[in-house]
Amino acid sequence: MRVALCLALGIAGPAAAAPSCLPDLPPAAIQVGPPGGWTPYVARALRLQSVSVLEGPPAEMAVLKQDASRRVSGGRIDIWRNLNSAREPKWLACNYGAANEVMLARPLAASTRSCRVTYRQLRGRPTAIDIACD
Repeated sequence: MRVALCLALGIAGPAAAAPSCLPDLPPAAIQVGPPGGWTPYVARALRLQSVSVLEGPPAEMAVLKQDASRRVSGGRIDIWRNLNSAREPKWLACNYGAANEVMLARPLAASTRSCRVTYRQLRGRPTAIDIACD
């Protein structure tokens, strides 16, 4: 079964200054192309679960490990550094669904040096995710 996303992020090209992820993917944004005879139904929005940085396009699944990750009161902070020093372009990946079933990714500007993702959590689940890249 094929799943496609039809979603306008409203973000300019790779040079956009402040990358961000949508907090939820609404059901209308998720299109399922089932085999003949099946009718798709998406019951509810998929919630943003995590953010990652990729080296190269999403199909390569080259997820970079954070340079630092620390727990803070009410959440966690993940940091990636020296992003502009490698060969491959870097991508910001927004991961949706309880097990990160859907990823939306976009290239970061070539000049991006670092990204910091702050998770605010309640009972172990992200309630807000803030992204700052420079």
